[in-house]
Amino acid sequence: MLVSGVEPESNMARETQRAALVLSDIQRQMLTELSGSRTSPAREVERAKIFPKESEILAEAKAWVIHLACTNPRDFGLAAVGRTTVRLRYAHKRRTEASQP
Repeated sequence: MLVSGVEPESNMARETQRAALVLSDIQRQMLTELSGSRTSPAREVERAKIFPKESEILAEAKAWVIHLACTNPRDFGLAAVGRTTVRLRYAHKRRTEASQP
């Protein structure tokens, strides 16, 4: 949805203002070892699994999902009822179609 007098880029979500998480090789190794631990507390193991993991979602894909979430379903020819569910189904269908050869 475009707002008159506003550039389309300004309608998109902004990048985070947080500093990037920088881990040393020793810290990354410690987290990797902890993520495979069977004796450490489950909470620590789950968090360790999250930290060393690289993002699997590209920035372009994130931007598209955010754009889709901010757009009226009628703009895509979809019903406005159950807006979130309708958009999720639409996004899943588009993703599935795009991944097929």
